[in-house]
Amino acid sequence: MSLSDVTHLRYRHMTAAKNMGGQTDKLFSGKKDRMLEIRVFDDSMVKHKSYYLQSSILKSASTFFANAIEAARSEQFVCEGRDIGQDDDLSEAIEIFIAGTIEAVEMLLYYCIKERLPMNDISEMKHEKACTILTEVWCLGGTHQMPELQDAAMLELLRILEGGSVQVDDIKFAFHNTPTDQSSPLRALLLDDFCWKFRHEMGLDYHKLRTFEDVEDFLVEFPEARDECETYHGDGFKSRIKCEGQGWRKYMVSDSDPKGHWIWEKMREQ
Repeated sequence: MSLSDVTHLRYRHMTAAKNMGGQTDKLFSGKKDRMLEIRVFDDSMVKHKSYYLQSSILKSASTFFANAIEAARSEQFVCEGRDIGQDDDLSEAIEIFIAGTIEAVEMLLYYCIKERLPMNDISEMKHEKACTILTEVWCLGGTHQMPELQDAAMLELLRILEGGSVQVDDIKFAFHNTPTDQSSPLRALLLDDFCWKFRHEMGLDYHKLRTFEDVEDFLVEFPEARDECETYHGDGFKSRIKCEGQGWRKYMVSDSDPKGHWIWEKMREQ
């Protein structure tokens, strides 16, 4: 899996908003407002799904979107020979692109509106699929400067991994789509989970590591994570990624508490 699908945002006036299916469909509609048309294309780049969202929502969601929208708007004003300070009723669409799968982009848009993830949708998925999508959502949050979204995705990954293990393809995706010049909480989580599985389920079979021969960073970071794992016994290491206590905080990106998330509600009750 790779970030190959494209989300196509068009900046223009709209009078109504269209819906997505399921929880990820709850977008604003009604009054005339400046809207973004988000086009999510399939691999053929021909078929697509369209969603509509107020530009102000996307701007407030992250500085990445705010800067991208303003830059595109300014460029169009210059091309039209207009003063940027004039009324910004533009004659043509402003185009912005996001790389991502449909499911991951839908979750990103849902978070922009609700400041939380679509919990019902996630709970209805198989664990493997949920881990795959949440891994990509975390990476999208990093690319688009949304640390709170990253933390929300991470908390769901922590919950899911209490009852399962991460898939090899998700580990590869994470290592191919996270920066190598800084510590990545996502890499840390996936390494922790793999090392626990490596010790307790694979019987320290180093031939299993051949699966990651095409992921150089994984092989570099694995020894340290393995050594840390071997200092724990039984379920001791696995408990580090459970949601009781404060252990989950080591995997967070932002310093703020989770917004509207079940784990934060639980912590406040203690």
